[in-house]
Amino acid sequence: MRRALLIALAVALAATAGRTRAQDQRLPRPSVTLHGAADTSTVPFESYRRWMVVEARVAGSKPLRFILDSGAPIVVLASRDLGEQLPLQIIGQARLGGVGDGESATVALAAGVKVELDGVTIENASMAVGAAGEAIAGMDGILGGSLFRNLVVEIDWESSLLTLHHPAGFQYTGNGVVLPLSLLPSGHLLAEGIVAQGTTARTARLLVDTGAGHALSLEPSLLEPKEPLSNLIIGWGSNGVARGDIGMVERLRLGGVELRDVITSFPASGPWSGMGDAQGETIHGNIGQRILRRFHVIFDVPGGRLILEPGPTFGDPFVFDTTGLAFAPWSPGSEELEIVEVIPGSPAAEAGIRAGDIVLAIDGRGVAEIHPGDVEMMLWGPPGGEVEIAVRQNGRQQRHRLTRRALLR
Repeated sequence: MRRALLIALAVALAATAGRTRAQDQRLPRPSVTLHGAADTSTVPFESYRRWMVVEARVAGSKPLRFILDSGAPIVVLASRDLGEQLPLQIIGQARLGGVGDGESATVALAAGVKVELDGVTIENASMAVGAAGEAIAGMDGILGGSLFRNLVVEIDWESSLLTLHHPAGFQYTGNGVVLPLSLLPSGHLLAEGIVAQGTTARTARLLVDTGAGHALSLEPSLLEPKEPLSNLIIGWGSNGVARGDIGMVERLRLGGVELRDVITSFPASGPWSGMGDAQGETIHGNIGQRILRRFHVIFDVPGGRLILEPGPTFGDPFVFDTTGLAFAPWSPGSEELEIVEVIPGSPAAEAGIRAGDIVLAIDGRGVAEIHPGDVEMMLWGPPGGEVEIAVRQNGRQQRHRLTRRALLR
């Protein structure tokens, strides 16, 4: 899971943009218009590094690639240069907090922005300009809050389709598990679950975050994992690199369904309690895509509910990193992958691979030829298989054949 999180680069943009230096009031609420028949529109998305990626135009721009993130309260445009080229109304600055151990970024804040997707138009949106660029390498930005707050959002992972419903006409008649879903003042979405280790069980108030590539993240004080791997890079967020521990949570119960042996990160920086303190709420962690993709998911924020229908992968085991390699963020078409961490005692460490080495090829294929989703399957597949990687170390090329094995039990 840890390596999937690093590929997915989970992004959590916390809500601190409600007030700006330019205006001492809450940001206006955007409006959303559906263009499909019967108050329903479908929007295709691409699965890319465990992100959902949609095409959108901002203020009349060319099509841009945005991560669809239920944890993003406002629209984010990664490129400051692109923002300067667009007819945006900059009203001040916003401080964005989120995942990562670095300082919160202060960025330009635009208001009254128009965003157009297939079948839906968002108007009067607020946008942070020049944020999270390193964490979302290869993407143009992040959006989601406007859609999730105003519509019923149905996600079909197998068909790579979003179905957006006007809430007034939506009726659910299925047999999925229905959880209460709260909209926090920040724009984040909160549900409850039960996490358990042995005979110890705790109620966990969890953000539901489609922009996070991991399965589960928890405050270290909530539940103690058994024999965790300690002080690892667990991802990149809007505040840079995040470190923490990785371990197993034996059981996660969401309403009437239970997931077993869930790979879980425990961030050292404690971002979840900090976000809760800022809002007068209690937040213990978040649920990411490695859990959400096991369900047909319906976010009905106007109706105050999250609907989970178990899908074909619901019972699959959670798989952790099996080679021991972690990479820096990279853009599509990159010819090299920089290794930023090697787990001690892992197959990669035993082969002599070190942080700072550069991966040039995997199983004889140059990095630029490999889809980012395939990198995960090739390097972090089931234990027992082999993978060959070509690396450059101290200016010399080397080849290593690694036998995958479980690093976390």
